[in-house]
Amino acid sequence: MFTDDIINHLVFQTNLCATQKQGGGLQFQPTDNKEMKKIISINILMGIKKLPRYKDYWSSDEMIRDTFIISVMNRNRFEWFLGMNDNSAQPPRNDQNYDKIYKIRP
Repeated sequence: MFTDDIINHLVFQTNLCATQKQGGGLQFQPTDNKEMKKIISINILMGIKKLPRYKDYWSSDEMIRDTFIISVMNRNRFEWFLGMNDNSAQPPRNDQNYDKIYKIRP
């Protein structure tokens, strides 16, 4: 499903975007292939076991949380990977190709 080339590309792009996103005293530790596979696995599991909010998988309520996901990655680390996008590819505001919703577009 995900070849090593795809995983390598995801890791490269994620690390690139994280360096662009970094600021406000927040420090990002680069990801690697092993962690990227964990992120993909968590996302697949979230598609199978649906909860109202992604934060619910890390809930302190034992009836809601998912102990497997908690054991794989903490919520703060997972949140770093949300909304990763190559900001350098976004056209400037005065460009005719500027897209207001670029950062949330799939």
